[in-house]
Amino acid sequence: MTISTDSKVSLDDLDYKIINVLTIDAKRSYADIGKEFNVSSGTIFVRVKKMLDHDVIKSSTADINYIKLGYETVAYLSISVDSQSSSIDVSQKLINLTNVVEATPVSGHFNILCKLVCPSTNYLGLYIEDKIKKIPGVSNVVAHIALDKNLSKSLLVGNIE
Repeated sequence: MTISTDSKVSLDDLDYKIINVLTIDAKRSYADIGKEFNVSSGTIFVRVKKMLDHDVIKSSTADINYIKLGYETVAYLSISVDSQSSSIDVSQKLINLTNVVEATPVSGHFNILCKLVCPSTNYLGLYIEDKIKKIPGVSNVVAHIALDKNLSKSLLVGNIE
């Protein structure tokens, strides 16, 4: 079955299989993926290029273990934005800060959910006061410190019935 996404990109079962393989291991070679699905590496290359060109696949990134780099504290910030400011504009300012790894406008009591990594809780407190709260439009910040490793998984995709 073939479906179209909002941006009119038509994906078939092979495209979804390629996405799922790359989601699990973005370093797999096109030749290896082609062998798995009995197609040529050129076919995989063309399919991946199409999905990159249409922003279906946005990038392939490394999953960094921040603790190994000295960033022992992971915090999620719930941020309120004043009524004269744009959550999108504030999110852009947040993501440009060194320690911020995610900033997403959200619905609900707060306007932005932000993830940052820091070497310590003391550093986190100073960072919130010296960097986050000084961004124009930020009216309130609530910090939630992660107590254990983040559990995550890759979403395997397919045709939606």
